[in-house]
Amino acid sequence: MSMHIRDPQISGPTQQLGNGLPSVAGGIGEATAAGSTNADAASINNGYAVVSGADGTKGVILPAGVKGNYVTVKNAGGSALKVYPPAGAAINGLTATTGAISLAANTVARFVFASATQIYTEPLLPS
Repeated sequence: MSMHIRDPQISGPTQQLGNGLPSVAGGIGEATAAGSTNADAASINNGYAVVSGADGTKGVILPAGVKGNYVTVKNAGGSALKVYPPAGAAINGLTATTGAISLAANTVARFVFASATQIYTEPLLPS
């Protein structure tokens, strides 16, 4: 059985590793939290992002996506991380573009695009 993972940065299925397991679409990347609003947050450009530097005020912004895409964010920092949606999109029930989800220290969440403008979190995070 072949599994395929889609990513906002890649159209089509990913390649499998030599062991038969699927690879993370878009790769695993690292980012350092920055800024204090959606305008100056650090950009995420991978399917799985490990983020350091969270201090409760700094954040990252998700890439634009389409229905079925998802991005996984791991907050490797010791404080909460703000995760902003791309321009025009909303996460859970928050305000489009500027409504950030607060991701607790040392936790991970998947941001699933139900459409280009609506993103939901797995697990469901408080909005």
